[in-house]
Amino acid sequence: CLPDKTFTITVLRTPLERSLSYYRYLHFIKYDSTAPARDPFWKEAHEEAQRYLAGSSFHDFLDAVSIYDLMPQLYMFSSSLNVSEALDNASNCSAILFTESFEPDLATVSKMLNLDLKISNQRNFMSKQKINITSDEQERLQEMIENETLFYDKLKGTRKFRL
Repeated sequence: CLPDKTFTITVLRTPLERSLSYYRYLHFIKYDSTAPARDPFWKEAHEEAQRYLAGSSFHDFLDAVSIYDLMPQLYMFSSSLNVSEALDNASNCSAILFTESFEPDLATVSKMLNLDLKISNQRNFMSKQKINITSDEQERLQEMIENETLFYDKLKGTRKFRL
Protein backbone atom coordinates (compact mmCIF):
# COMPACT_ATOMS: atom_id res chain seq x y z
CA CYS A 1 0.00 0.00 0.00
CA LEU A 2 1.55 3.21 -1.20
CA PRO A 3 0.53 6.67 0.02
CA ASP A 4 -1.76 8.65 -2.27
CA LYS A 5 0.02 10.58 -5.02
CA THR A 6 3.14 8.40 -4.84
CA PHE A 7 4.98 8.63 -8.17
CA THR A 8 5.57 5.09 -9.37
CA ILE A 9 7.86 3.97 -12.18
CA THR A 10 8.33 0.64 -13.89
CA VAL A 11 11.08 -0.14 -16.37
CA LEU A 12 10.46 -2.96 -18.82
CA ARG A 13 12.73 -4.83 -21.18
CA THR A 14 11.92 -6.77 -24.33
CA PRO A 15 10.87 -10.18 -22.94
CA LEU A 16 13.09 -12.19 -25.26
CA GLU A 17 16.16 -10.11 -24.41
CA ARG A 18 15.32 -10.16 -20.70
CA SER A 19 14.91 -13.96 -20.69
CA LEU A 20 18.19 -14.53 -22.51
CA SER A 21 19.92 -12.09 -20.17
CA TYR A 22 18.55 -14.00 -17.19
CA TYR A 23 19.95 -17.24 -18.61
CA ARG A 24 23.35 -15.61 -19.20
CA TYR A 25 23.28 -14.18 -15.67
CA LEU A 26 22.63 -17.62 -14.16
CA HIS A 27 25.57 -18.93 -16.19
CA PHE A 28 27.72 -16.15 -14.75
CA ILE A 29 26.59 -17.04 -11.23
CA LYS A 30 27.19 -20.76 -11.64
CA TYR A 31 30.37 -20.84 -13.72
CA ASP A 32 32.33 -17.61 -13.21
CA SER A 33 34.74 -17.86 -10.27
CA THR A 34 34.55 -14.07 -9.76
CA ALA A 35 30.77 -14.12 -9.29
CA PRO A 36 30.73 -14.46 -5.46
CA ALA A 37 32.87 -11.33 -5.12
CA ARG A 38 31.18 -9.33 -7.89
CA ASP A 39 27.50 -9.94 -7.19
CA PRO A 40 26.04 -9.01 -3.80
CA PHE A 41 23.10 -11.35 -4.50
CA TRP A 42 25.31 -14.30 -5.42
CA LYS A 43 24.11 -16.60 -2.63
CA GLU A 44 20.42 -16.30 -3.56
CA ALA A 45 21.14 -16.41 -7.29
CA HIS A 46 23.46 -19.39 -6.89
CA GLU A 47 20.59 -21.49 -5.53
CA GLU A 48 18.53 -20.56 -8.61
CA ALA A 49 21.42 -21.28 -10.93
CA GLN A 50 21.98 -24.70 -9.37
CA ARG A 51 18.30 -25.55 -9.76
CA TYR A 52 17.69 -24.13 -13.24
CA LEU A 53 21.03 -25.07 -14.82
CA ALA A 54 21.14 -28.66 -13.60
CA GLY A 55 20.97 -29.86 -17.21
CA SER A 56 23.42 -29.03 -19.95
CA SER A 57 21.23 -27.38 -22.58
CA PHE A 58 18.97 -24.39 -23.00
CA HIS A 59 16.05 -26.83 -23.43
CA ASP A 60 16.95 -28.28 -20.01
CA PHE A 61 16.84 -24.75 -18.60
CA LEU A 62 13.41 -24.18 -20.16
CA ASP A 63 12.20 -27.47 -18.68
CA ALA A 64 13.41 -26.48 -15.20
CA VAL A 65 12.77 -22.75 -14.93
CA SER A 66 9.72 -21.48 -13.08
CA ILE A 67 7.28 -19.73 -15.40
CA TYR A 68 7.21 -16.89 -12.84
CA ASP A 69 10.99 -16.46 -13.15
CA LEU A 70 10.70 -16.66 -16.93
CA MET A 71 8.03 -13.93 -17.06
CA PRO A 72 8.66 -11.68 -14.04
CA GLN A 73 7.53 -8.50 -15.78
CA LEU A 74 4.06 -9.96 -16.33
CA TYR A 75 4.07 -11.59 -12.88
CA MET A 76 4.90 -8.25 -11.25
CA PHE A 77 1.51 -6.94 -12.37
CA SER A 78 -0.53 -10.17 -12.26
CA SER A 79 0.22 -13.09 -9.93
CA SER A 80 -1.93 -15.27 -12.22
CA LEU A 81 0.00 -14.10 -15.34
CA ASN A 82 -3.20 -12.65 -16.78
CA VAL A 83 -2.38 -10.10 -19.48
CA SER A 84 -5.56 -8.02 -19.04
CA GLU A 85 -5.11 -7.82 -15.27
CA ALA A 86 -1.45 -6.91 -15.70
CA LEU A 87 -2.30 -4.15 -18.17
CA ASP A 88 -4.89 -2.73 -15.76
CA ASN A 89 -2.43 -2.79 -12.87
CA ALA A 90 0.44 -1.36 -14.90
CA SER A 91 -1.78 1.49 -16.01
CA ASN A 92 -1.67 2.73 -12.40
CA CYS A 93 2.05 3.50 -12.75
CA SER A 94 2.96 7.14 -13.14
CA ALA A 95 5.62 6.30 -15.71
CA ILE A 96 6.28 3.26 -17.85
CA LEU A 97 9.82 3.23 -19.19
CA PHE A 98 11.54 0.84 -21.59
CA THR A 99 15.20 -0.16 -21.67
CA GLU A 100 15.46 0.50 -25.41
CA SER A 101 14.47 4.13 -24.86
CA PHE A 102 15.61 4.48 -21.26
CA GLU A 103 17.74 7.60 -21.66
CA PRO A 104 15.03 9.81 -23.22
CA ASP A 105 12.36 8.22 -20.98
CA LEU A 106 14.41 9.07 -17.90
CA ALA A 107 14.91 12.62 -19.20
CA THR A 108 11.13 12.98 -19.48
CA VAL A 109 10.63 11.78 -15.90
CA SER A 110 13.45 14.05 -14.74
CA LYS A 111 11.69 17.08 -16.25
CA MET A 112 8.29 16.02 -14.91
CA LEU A 113 9.62 15.73 -11.36
CA ASN A 114 12.08 18.60 -11.62
CA LEU A 115 14.88 16.27 -10.50
CA ASP A 116 18.34 15.79 -11.93
CA LEU A 117 18.06 12.05 -12.60
CA LYS A 118 21.10 10.36 -14.12
CA ILE A 119 21.75 6.89 -15.50
CA SER A 120 24.00 4.76 -13.34
CA ASN A 121 25.01 1.24 -14.34
CA GLN A 122 25.91 -0.45 -11.08
CA ARG A 123 25.69 -4.10 -12.08
CA ASN A 124 26.88 -5.69 -15.30
CA PHE A 125 27.61 -9.39 -15.35
CA MET A 126 28.54 -11.39 -18.36
CA SER A 127 29.45 -15.03 -18.39
CA LYS A 128 32.88 -15.84 -19.82
CA GLN A 129 31.25 -18.84 -21.41
CA LYS A 130 29.89 -18.20 -24.90
CA ILE A 131 26.19 -19.02 -24.95
CA ASN A 132 24.59 -19.88 -28.25
CA ILE A 133 20.87 -20.42 -28.62
CA THR A 134 19.58 -22.37 -31.60
CA SER A 135 16.61 -21.11 -33.59
CA ASP A 136 14.60 -24.07 -32.23
CA GLU A 137 15.45 -23.07 -28.64
CA GLN A 138 14.64 -19.43 -29.33
CA GLU A 139 11.31 -20.40 -30.88
CA ARG A 140 10.43 -22.51 -27.83
CA LEU A 141 11.35 -19.64 -25.52
CA GLN A 142 9.21 -17.21 -27.53
CA GLU A 143 6.25 -19.57 -27.22
CA MET A 144 6.78 -19.86 -23.45
CA ILE A 145 6.93 -16.09 -22.93
CA GLU A 146 4.15 -15.27 -25.38
CA ASN A 147 1.91 -13.69 -22.71
CA GLU A 148 4.68 -11.47 -21.38
CA THR A 149 5.50 -10.42 -24.93
CA LEU A 150 1.84 -9.55 -25.53
CA PHE A 151 1.76 -7.56 -22.27
CA TYR A 152 4.98 -5.75 -23.19
CA ASP A 153 3.87 -4.95 -26.74
CA LYS A 154 0.54 -3.54 -25.56
CA LEU A 155 2.24 -1.37 -22.95
CA LYS A 156 4.84 -0.25 -25.48
CA GLY A 157 2.00 0.93 -27.72
CA THR A 158 0.50 3.02 -24.92
CA ARG A 159 3.66 4.56 -23.47
CA LYS A 160 2.65 7.05 -20.86
CA PHE A 161 3.84 9.49 -18.28
CA ARG A 162 1.53 11.17 -15.82
CA LEU A 163 1.81 13.15 -12.62
